[in-house]
Amino acid sequence: LQAKVKSTFEENFDDNDASWQTSGSGASKGLGSHNGSGESGGTMVWVSTHTGGQNPVYTLDLTSLSDITTVASDWTLRFKFIDIVDNSSTANYGSFGVTAGTSNALTSEHHAVCSIGGNEMTLSARNNTHIEPSTGNSIENTAGGNEVRYVEIKSDSGIVTLNVYNNSDYSDTPSTMSTTVSLTGLRYLKLNGKGSNSGYLHVGIDDVEFYDGVVL
Repeated sequence: LQAKVKSTFEENFDDNDASWQTSGSGASKGLGSHNGSGESGGTMVWVSTHTGGQNPVYTLDLTSLSDITTVASDWTLRFKFIDIVDNSSTANYGSFGVTAGTSNALTSEHHAVCSIGGNEMTLSARNNTHIEPSTGNSIENTAGGNEVRYVEIKSDSGIVTLNVYNNSDYSDTPSTMSTTVSLTGLRYLKLNGKGSNSGYLHVGIDDVEFYDGVVL
């Protein structure tokens, strides 16, 4: 049997011992269980948006960790993504992944994230404007409310791949998509929401694992 690879960083938000920073405008964000989340006693970081100009953000500087000086070009990020309430169009979205900056919208910074909006999930791995989720680029539909997926994003020799699983041990056959892109300066784990119109979007993350220099 192959030994399990140890992650460089793990966070389940039970004690919030890592230094997650909050920023952004409007709407709401929080640490812990949330009404309607269905997370029986569990804790997570969550953001919500319901109109234009609302851009809540949570970030963690990976280079602040003792084991990471700079983020390697190859890495793997795994996390639980909870689409708690989503009755918005895709113009409202929530995303989580690895980014080069902490701005409240992924407009120009390099990034590799999974995004949810309008009950669709997609990969945005770019060195410019974020790709919003839509039925034309979705690999997973989360309609129904309080949908949970287990997400893996990996960077491997310039190819960024998004795998979306149903099983918490990442053992089932995933929905997958990938793109070739040159990304530099990646430094932060970032959860952000972007509100653009009416409708309500509420997403959370939990059970985060980051493997620096390791492709699973």
